[in-house]
Amino acid sequence: MYLNIYDFGYNADGIRSAAKIYFDTTPQALSIEQSATLVGMLKNSSYYNPIRRPNNSRTKKKCRFSANVT
Repeated sequence: MYLNIYDFGYNADGIRSAAKIYFDTTPQALSIEQSATLVGMLKNSSYYNPIRRPNNSRTKKKCRFSANVT
């Protein structure tokens, strides 16, 4: 999977456009939480979309953090 061509939805093809569309920033300036949100979207970009389904996005982000801690 290549992040520079992955379809994140909302015409966000690639990590650069996803960072801009969802968080109005560049990939280099993403916070850890924002990065975790985008990584969570790799599983299912429409279901974990932070704009359309913020609760699903938060749940997936928490899951990502707990997986990294253990």
